[in-house]
Amino acid sequence: MAADVAEYALALLKQSPAVTALVVDGATGILETGDSSPKTIADAEATRLRTGNPAKVLAITVQDAGEKALDTQTTEQWVGIWLLDRERGYSNIRPLTKAIYAALQGQSTALTSPLDGRTVVVELEFEARTGHRHERSLEVDFEYMTFRTIVKLDLG
Repeated sequence: MAADVAEYALALLKQSPAVTALVVDGATGILETGDSSPKTIADAEATRLRTGNPAKVLAITVQDAGEKALDTQTTEQWVGIWLLDRERGYSNIRPLTKAIYAALQGQSTALTSPLDGRTVVVELEFEARTGHRHERSLEVDFEYMTFRTIVKLDLG
């Protein structure tokens, strides 16, 4: 059982053939945010050049994007997903946003509640995406997607 929504989303993305088919290193290229670096992106870019398959993104990173208490029995949790690429504009990122949406939207699982450690069932919902952006210092194209879930204890 996943401990939080980010861990659950990471597992779903790594298990989705439609998503992994669009990443240079497949499931290996889907990382927790802290596990990625400029070197990760450079290595994936070298792999893409070597294999001659320019239609795949360099990496996806998944992060715990926070949570807030709504009341004493309810929290809202977010997961952020970074789609990272170089020198392909939006052409690789666009189909990946659709695959990620299909892989995550409406998926439900049991999580351990951050409120009291009990098991609760949650469902992921798409919340937002940035659209195409370009980060000049890293020379990377990206899009950031957020999904959220409500964690509500059943005290009945």
